[in-house]
Amino acid sequence: MALALFVSHIVLDFFSGHGHHLFGANTFAVGLGLYAKNAYLAILIEAVFMIAAMTYYFRAEATAGFVRTTKNRAAIIGVFAYGVVFMLSIATVSFRDLFGLPVLNFAFNTTVPTIILTYIAMTAVLYWAIPKTAKV
Repeated sequence: MALALFVSHIVLDFFSGHGHHLFGANTFAVGLGLYAKNAYLAILIEAVFMIAAMTYYFRAEATAGFVRTTKNRAAIIGVFAYGVVFMLSIATVSFRDLFGLPVLNFAFNTTVPTIILTYIAMTAVLYWAIPKTAKV
């Protein structure tokens, strides 16, 4: 399952993410780079993928005999919906521009800590929302 998520991330990133340089800055970039060209289309592609993936996940669970409460499903869907809302909130205006923060010249992209904290929070909510023993 983890391998499927990794591969789907690469494929999805090619179509909707930023172009990634093969061997560092100033080398050939792979991907369509929709976040730079059309951020809302990129987010739409990711939202459609997310809906399809969650539909598959919930159906596969039901087929395997797992039962979820409505509250539990809502928590899981809410985590992913938050991700879409978060991306929409910064699609055309960064937090730096939105809040008038100074440009910081770090050796890494300053959005990385924000993304890491967001994924940690999302993982914590999913860990809370998914019971340890859900099989009937």
